[in-house]
Amino acid sequence: MPQKTLEQRQQRARAYLRAIGPAVEGQSGDETTFRACKVGRRFDLTEAEFLPVLEDWNNTCQPPWRSDALERKLRSTYRNTTVRPGAALGDKHESRVAPVRPADPVY
Repeated sequence: MPQKTLEQRQQRARAYLRAIGPAVEGQSGDETTFRACKVGRRFDLTEAEFLPVLEDWNNTCQPPWRSDALERKLRSTYRNTTVRPGAALGDKHESRVAPVRPADPVY
């Protein structure tokens, strides 16, 4: 399978985030944001490569996360998730290697 460019991986991650939809406070917004943060790993993006994509998604959230809180959530998710980097770029049936642990709480 040919390698995807950074721009292609970011575009695919954006489309995936659109499918997830925005996080809404009082409607499992924290869980939705955790799921959104894992998307970068699924498309083999570093935190720095994924952050601008996540920030665009954050603008759709009600209310949007504060920048520092979103960055902490992303860092925590990357540190604690078991999603295999690039999982969404290969066989769609191999997207998880183990159950996902919850991210650190954001205060």
